[in-house]
Amino acid sequence: MPGWYIHMEAAKKTADQLRNGDVPIDFPIGKDGAIDLGEIAYKWRNYLAAGALGPDIFFLLPDFSGDKGNVLRTIIDWIRDVWEVLDEEFLKRWNEWAAPVISGVGNVINQISGGVAREIGTMLQELAELIKDAILGLLTKLYDWFGLLTSGVPKGWGDSGFYWSDMFHYRKTFEFARKLYENATTEQHKAFALGWMSHCATDVTGHSFVNAKCGGPFRLHWQRHHLVENHMDARVYDAQHGGTEPYGEMDTAALHFRLAFRNGQQAPYLGASDAPAYDYFTGLPGYPTDDSAAADHEREELWDLDTLDLPADLCRLIIDTMADVYGDDGPRLLTQGSASFHDGSSGRPSVDAIQDTWWTLYKYVKYTSTSGYSPRRPTAPPVFNDHSPPSPPGFGGHDDPARGGDDDDDFDLLDMLLAVLSWPLYLAELGVWFGTLPVAVVNDLATYPVREVLYENVVVPMWSAMLAARQPLVMTGFLMPKHEEISEGLVRLGISTAAGPNLAAMLKSPTGVPPFPVPDEPSGRQAGSPRDADAAYPRSIIRDDPSTFQQVFGAIVGDSWADGKAPSEFLRPWRYPHRHNDGTVNGWEPSLTHAGPWQQWQDATALFGNDPGHTEARRLFDAAKTPHATEEACDFHLGKGEHLGDPVDYGLHVIGRMTSGDQHPDYNLDADRGYGYHCWDWNRMTGTTTPDGSEFDDTFKFGKPCTPPEGYQGNTDARVYDAHTHLAIHYLEGVDPGCNPHEGDLSGTEVTPDDIVAAGGLDPAGRKE
Repeated sequence: MPGWYIHMEAAKKTADQLRNGDVPIDFPIGKDGAIDLGEIAYKWRNYLAAGALGPDIFFLLPDFSGDKGNVLRTIIDWIRDVWEVLDEEFLKRWNEWAAPVISGVGNVINQISGGVAREIGTMLQELAELIKDAILGLLTKLYDWFGLLTSGVPKGWGDSGFYWSDMFHYRKTFEFARKLYENATTEQHKAFALGWMSHCATDVTGHSFVNAKCGGPFRLHWQRHHLVENHMDARVYDAQHGGTEPYGEMDTAALHFRLAFRNGQQAPYLGASDAPAYDYFTGLPGYPTDDSAAADHEREELWDLDTLDLPADLCRLIIDTMADVYGDDGPRLLTQGSASFHDGSSGRPSVDAIQDTWWTLYKYVKYTSTSGYSPRRPTAPPVFNDHSPPSPPGFGGHDDPARGGDDDDDFDLLDMLLAVLSWPLYLAELGVWFGTLPVAVVNDLATYPVREVLYENVVVPMWSAMLAARQPLVMTGFLMPKHEEISEGLVRLGISTAAGPNLAAMLKSPTGVPPFPVPDEPSGRQAGSPRDADAAYPRSIIRDDPSTFQQVFGAIVGDSWADGKAPSEFLRPWRYPHRHNDGTVNGWEPSLTHAGPWQQWQDATALFGNDPGHTEARRLFDAAKTPHATEEACDFHLGKGEHLGDPVDYGLHVIGRMTSGDQHPDYNLDADRGYGYHCWDWNRMTGTTTPDGSEFDDTFKFGKPCTPPEGYQGNTDARVYDAHTHLAIHYLEGVDPGCNPHEGDLSGTEVTPDDIVAAGGLDPAGRKE
């Protein structure tokens, strides 16, 4: 998945073009039809944004096997039951009435101290964040935590052992989006389906950029994939906002505003329980950016916007469409848990399970896109501090009707009690503020040198130290980068994260600025060539001898590899995967494929670079019935710069076809194993096995893959991945040919010397140097 912001923004830009009638002359439903769709998408923009996350929502569905999923789902249920009651019945009212008074006390203390208290408070907040990030950074180096979330695809399992996120990315992907729209009975449902279609288009086109940068698909480089997407999301957002507040960077983007379902308080949503919050198409309300308690409280009030449950009728639409498209042949993992988590006797999630998943996603998006002021980037102390009067209780920015209402907005007995207690305290606080105001102004002048010394010698160095402590988390994908933390080597093709080559170029340049970056990484395609600069794409999994902790913890969670080597890219996912950590050259996964159309020097903003698709290229990619045919289409078109299009252009194309009822081939949303690949599966034997694990019975039985993938786990099948055999796969439009490849198909055949030459002379198993 390109990051969540890129997905939501691609859907927004696509809807804008539909609303403006900015569509090709041969658009399948015509210009008027496009405008109608655009208006629906705009009116129900929260449904559009939710649909734009679409398949990725289900990454957070805890459909893990055995007790793991059951325990997680039970914990989420318990948290919701306890937290929502506490939040609705007490915390919201406390924040409305008591919090302004409490923050005002801090403001008065800071005023009396001449601002010294705030400088010390900032320093302590930075210190606490530094210690926390340092500890978390150490933990990230101990184990392949992202690997615990891997899917059923690299393990070679059948669909019954898949997660639902696997299904939406690898099975009947476009068919599900088309059927979702066909089943839609309301404008809201249609807006959601349009967002889902945009997600499909953005994945097919955008994942080829991510994969080129990663050296292979998510299946092979899961943590680098997540890391690159974090930085891509931040770069694209930064290109539009420049790090300037308000809403300047990803951790102040308030992306949850786009996703909220609210009680409508103004036309055309009066009385609706699924109204959007703000009009993010035209802009969001401003907020104060100064360093004061009143400003902190006002931001918190604005950002503290909750959502109602994902509408039950929308959940039902998703479940029914799952049944229509996948029948009972899909994942069965949810059947191992409580009956409340799955729909009837099927393996499909229940309405409650989807709503719990949505709640988890919303809370995560809300936290990660509003945490930028905790702590805030330090600013030089002014000579005179702000001496605004304390904020009165009960007058928050949350009264704006454009944001919609909560279920608990009515004034009740608890509100009255808190108001009765808060107002006398506020009036006393106001008196203290007024009485100390003259002294505070004098103290501002007297303490200014002290504050400046603290700022220059303690606060700023502590901020720098905090950023240094964050760096391991930012560069391993656990934290979203701030404006100054975005790595050029993770968002631009052909450029690595190493400083050496570009530093040399700067030193050689008379101006100190090189005319263009120096290529020091084989990611991306060179102009005129259909293939990436890395002739050995896709690269294999990075694996090394495991540490003692990896061995012990791996044994506990059942994570094992046949040859004793364990995935180790988590130790340095910022590096292109051409070498293992022990220095040996990494090999490649046969057969060689094309990463995509993106060229060296392009960065993530090229996804919104108005790069239209080519009609004949689309026809050939759509018509491909085998991986070999797709590779031929890549060879013919990519070198000429002809491709499917960028996310917005291709999104318009997909929406036009699907809403007209036209059938569309199912593309693999991970662009796995290469660009333009359709949904595929491993060629399988007639013999069967079950997934590796005691919790899997014959319900999860699957045909053994003819060529076990690198992460294969079969309970009664001891075979392992063979780097010198071409992986045997087939498109799901056709019939599984089994283990006997037909003429022209490399599946299951031995790697030849010619293949090694094509890979730049590199053996698929790699080599020592």
